[in-house]
Amino acid sequence: MAKVEIFPSDIDLALVTFQPERRSCNYPALKKGSSDNLKKGSSIYISGFPIRDGRLVSQFVRGDVSGLDKLARGYGVAYQALTVGGMSGAPVADVKGEVVAVHGMSDVEVVKNFVSLQGSLSESQRSTFQQAVERVETAVQRWTFSWGIPIKINDIPLVSAKGVDYTKLRNLLAEGKWTEADFETYRVMEKLAGRESEEWLRAEDVENFSCQDLGTIDKLWVEYSNGKFGYCVQKQIY
Repeated sequence: MAKVEIFPSDIDLALVTFQPERRSCNYPALKKGSSDNLKKGSSIYISGFPIRDGRLVSQFVRGDVSGLDKLARGYGVAYQALTVGGMSGAPVADVKGEVVAVHGMSDVEVVKNFVSLQGSLSESQRSTFQQAVERVETAVQRWTFSWGIPIKINDIPLVSAKGVDYTKLRNLLAEGKWTEADFETYRVMEKLAGRESEEWLRAEDVENFSCQDLGTIDKLWVEYSNGKFGYCVQKQIY
């Protein structure tokens, strides 16, 4: 079972969530970190499986962050690392082993793919693009940079079709206060159903919940519990 989430067209990324055939995977999952912890000079590690001679070849490379900027299509972390074609989508981990970015492309690919977007880039983005062009044109290949899409742990949009504020719930979850977050979840669900004064929910209230709001609550719980809690997790267990 797999679920595919397509990001907006201006972000070069899609998210695939899958459930293994057996109840447990035979490999550990990397913990999600935040690119906010990176700075120039930070060490990063990339693990990928490019195809060589018709088969997947495991590659694990080390690199150093060379810049933190904002390029088009979601790219924002540059690093000097020996990446090759076929490693796109590979996790970029920090020294703690937490995923802080998703590897996307090298300077060569940036120049090739973004050349048609120059007119829509901001001044700073055009400057970053031009620097990539100069590196590709004047430097040997191994000195060009690679780019990744940064992961920020607080990037979940707190959207609500009913005008509910999820800031308190997010903060409680971020602090690991699970019991308080559970009570806050019930409180916002009462507000969604317009049942705050009654302080309890009916079956028809649950059936008519906003899908957008349920999605926000679910993503917050899954994100901050590292996949241990959330409506989708409960559904898989049931």
